[in-house]
Amino acid sequence: MSLSRFISIILHPIFIPLIGVYICVKIAPEIFIIIDNLLPVLYLNVFFYTVFFPTITVVLLLKLGVISSLEMTDYKERFLPLCINFICVFFCFLSFKKLVFLNSFLSLFFLGIILTLFIALIISRFWKISLHMLGVGGLLGMMINLNLLTNKGYYMVPACLFICGIVAFARLKEGAHTSMQIYLGFLIGFVSQLSMYRFILW
Repeated sequence: MSLSRFISIILHPIFIPLIGVYICVKIAPEIFIIIDNLLPVLYLNVFFYTVFFPTITVVLLLKLGVISSLEMTDYKERFLPLCINFICVFFCFLSFKKLVFLNSFLSLFFLGIILTLFIALIISRFWKISLHMLGVGGLLGMMINLNLLTNKGYYMVPACLFICGIVAFARLKEGAHTSMQIYLGFLIGFVSQLSMYRFILW
């Protein structure tokens, strides 16, 4: 397995919500009001909604012949999996009110993901965009928001920027995207999350 392929797998966008939640809770646990110490339940909740269910669905779509490969290189194949992912993330967001206060930073992180997926759904009707860069761009935007809010985790901002760079390199090396698809994916993910800071201030 090539290095670029390995990077593409371990930093697949499907893992970004779970990674983001873990980073948030570890860096600034004081900004979350977790009810009855349900932190393990929170992690499991995010895992099942954003990793398990979407993965099972994509595998099922592959078996049914709806998509030709797990990579979904044809942008026309991405719409249905993105719709399913959008629904899963939305229900994950709704489930937070049982675990954390709805106006928490975590909920806004998922609102940013929902916004990103909505834009990706529209674009994927007529063009291919880098879902990997949507994910890592959003992770960078979330980390900047977290740093602005808590003045913590400043070291994670350059780390996330580095991650964005290596993911962009990996996707280009794999020949999965053009430079424009990479740049636009990053920009949409980044701005979608960064825009959530306005709501945090409210």
